[in-house]
Amino acid sequence: MDWDFEIGQVIDYDDGMGESVTYDGEGLAVCPECGNEIQATFSAEEYPVGVLKEGKVDITRTKDSEETGCSRVTAPMMYFYDL
Repeated sequence: MDWDFEIGQVIDYDDGMGESVTYDGEGLAVCPECGNEIQATFSAEEYPVGVLKEGKVDITRTKDSEETGCSRVTAPMMYFYDL
C-alpha cells in the first residue's frame, strides 16, 4: 500500500562527527482492498546523510469502512526510498 506522508519537520545538524538529518511526519492511506482508512506517524534519521540509520512507523488510528471490526495492520515497515 502506498502512503502519502506529509513531512512536518526536518532537522539537519552536524555534531562534529558528520551531518545527520531527521524527518518527522504523518500520513493517511486508504486500503485499496477494503477501503479502510489508516493514519500513521513516522520518524526517520539519516546518518551519515544518504544512509537510513533508524526509521519508525506508528499506526495512530484505523477507520473500518464497513464496521466489520476487522481493521488491523501488522508490522508496518519503512524503506529509505520511501523518504
